[in-house]
Amino acid sequence: MNDNSQHTSTQRSHEPLVGFVNLARALLLLGIVSFLGVAGLLLLTHPSVNFSLKQRLMRQEEEARAVREELARLTAESEKATAAEKEKRLRQWKYDLFSDVDVREDSYPIVVLRSGFKVIRLGTDHSLVGWKYELINTSPKTTYVANVTFTLQDADGFDIDSGVGEAAIPAERYGVVTGTINVDNVDVERLSDSSWAIGLKPNWKENERQTPGTRDSRLTKLAKSQMPLWVYELAKLEYMGISAKWKAIQVGLGIELPANPPDAPAGATPESDSKPGATAPVSETTAK
Repeated sequence: MNDNSQHTSTQRSHEPLVGFVNLARALLLLGIVSFLGVAGLLLLTHPSVNFSLKQRLMRQEEEARAVREELARLTAESEKATAAEKEKRLRQWKYDLFSDVDVREDSYPIVVLRSGFKVIRLGTDHSLVGWKYELINTSPKTTYVANVTFTLQDADGFDIDSGVGEAAIPAERYGVVTGTINVDNVDVERLSDSSWAIGLKPNWKENERQTPGTRDSRLTKLAKSQMPLWVYELAKLEYMGISAKWKAIQVGLGIELPANPPDAPAGATPESDSKPGATAPVSETTAK
């Protein structure tokens, strides 16, 4: 009984001491935290420390700005190269070597060698497209005025714009009809293909009624004397002989080729010697 009372009394006598120790610990911890906070604040606001921090932030900003400038430079160079490549592509002639008039009569005097177009000037809002139409007049006696309507088209065959050109082609001579078309810049990227219609004056059916031979045979006869240089170069390619027109030219130039010419490269093989189209009501006009 007395032992228990003594233990209880001893425990109670220690309680104030424990409370004091805990309070002292709390005050010490609070003091340490306050000291560290004040020291940190003083450190950050110290001129030398603040200057060092500012310098580091400035270096980081300079590095970030340098990265942004380098990215902008690379982007501008890429866009410039892309624009230059696009302009180079647009300024190259795009020729159709295999199309011809959609007329079956052998007395028809005109053979179309090639037609093509290219952008000759890029403007702010509009660009100028030039077109060329090269032909041979196989008539032995008549000069014809060739009136050509040239139409620019996109890859799906939709018309973009058209222009008209005219030239007199003497009998048994090579000739060129040219023209220009102003195209809105929003349509320049669509340029992919073309079509044309040709009208002849005077009336070829009346003038060529007694013309001997076939159109191809007359073309063969004129090959050596009337063909421009580019025809000689292309005629040396064996696959050009898949076209009756080009076969006649090869024979006329004396180019010896295999009886069965090889297949043309992809995209160069014509479905036929002519690309048929609607006949326009302009003095015996035939169309591509």
